[in-house]
Amino acid sequence: MLQRIGRVDARRVYYLLIGAWGAALLVRLVLLFLLHDAPYVAGMAQGDVAYGIVSGQGLVHGSLPGCGIALVQNAQHRLIDVEDYLKNYEPWCEELGLGGKSARPMPFISAMMPGPGILLAGTHYAFGSFRYIYLQAILAVLDSLGVFLVFSIGLRYFSIAVALLASFLYALFLPIARLAIAGGIRDAWMPIILLAALFAFLKGSDGSSSCWRWFGAAGFLLGAGCYFRPTVLLLPVFWASLLFVTRRFSSRRICQALIVMLVPLILLLSPWWVRNYIVFDRFIPTYAGFWMATWQGLGEYANPVGAVLKDEVVYQQYLDAGGFDSYFSPRFTDDYFRPKVLRAIRDEPMWYLSVLFRRVISLPVQVYDWGYDSSTLPLLPRRVFFRGSTALLFALAAIGLSMNRRRLGETLLISSVTLYNILVHLPILTWPRYILPGNASLLLFAAFALVGMWNCARSSRWNRAFYPNESLEP
Repeated sequence: MLQRIGRVDARRVYYLLIGAWGAALLVRLVLLFLLHDAPYVAGMAQGDVAYGIVSGQGLVHGSLPGCGIALVQNAQHRLIDVEDYLKNYEPWCEELGLGGKSARPMPFISAMMPGPGILLAGTHYAFGSFRYIYLQAILAVLDSLGVFLVFSIGLRYFSIAVALLASFLYALFLPIARLAIAGGIRDAWMPIILLAALFAFLKGSDGSSSCWRWFGAAGFLLGAGCYFRPTVLLLPVFWASLLFVTRRFSSRRICQALIVMLVPLILLLSPWWVRNYIVFDRFIPTYAGFWMATWQGLGEYANPVGAVLKDEVVYQQYLDAGGFDSYFSPRFTDDYFRPKVLRAIRDEPMWYLSVLFRRVISLPVQVYDWGYDSSTLPLLPRRVFFRGSTALLFALAAIGLSMNRRRLGETLLISSVTLYNILVHLPILTWPRYILPGNASLLLFAAFALVGMWNCARSSRWNRAFYPNESLEP
């Protein structure tokens, strides 16, 4: 890295970089202190999965006694540790009118993957306690290390100033920091996983002698990421197509790169495939809820097909149609919802295109509370907090992308995770917790825009303003 920095005071750069990491860690720890049990809503049944693993029931849903931890969490609007639920589930279930009811353990397969539950079970073995705080603290530290990945990418493709500014933007961009402290939730792990995978892919795309190791690392990270968000499954294929479009490699080397990325991904997922085939007598590459989630997503806006964006309503629709009494049964759910989705798109194509269009234009101004309320963070109203910061990020990134249009190939590679993440979620849902994990690369283009505008204000030479460190270009 010293060679990349050249004549600039390397010690000062490193001090600033360490300062950015310290700021990132501090922001995440403060948010963890304030919001450790905030109701994140999504994936709150992972404690149930972890208990099933530790208690020897395997990967099941409904392993806990009583009415189930998810119902109690929804009723109390907070994240509840398994330890506390086991001590208090009887009076809590009585309050809900569900005393004496016991959940029926069923094989776990649904619209979520078991990654957080497996990690939560691991922290139980390590610390002897079923508490989310251990996993939240570990992820807060890991996510703060993204500062160094952002800096390295920025230094490789832009300049020292852009790299440092992007590092501080990553440290202080609160939506990503908020997501990172929900350690027991599947979405929380995706920002750092996707950023690390992008870093490895970009290192591999430079064509050096070690490129195959980096491609393999990218595939390994995506394989691990599939246990949290399986929508990353086809990202190696998307990357290979970008390598072809940008003419980075020959067709033969692109095929080799794709294979090198796919092999570790397949190896990591193969135990899940074998388990699913044994349990359900069907090949299930990731989860069995894609078509169910897509149907549910069609209810995001007023629609002529009867879709409703609500779990319990979709479940009841399934039961009313004669579905098996299990929200988690792959044998029936996908078979039921797939034709409904395809029929809705076929019968109402213009309406469906309007849904996709509305999702695209709403990306910069979406809002999701993620546990923020007036009592928790009174100085940060959620609508201003999320809509303002996300809209500003998209605006600055758009300016940066425009400034960097002369290097279209590199721009496509750097923004590849963002592009893929948006494209793959457009047919399902584009909620912030789905889209946000892929937005770290936008911080680089936002920093590039800010540095460019600052230099433009100081210089009348347009080219020098927008490319202040041409000597650092690869």
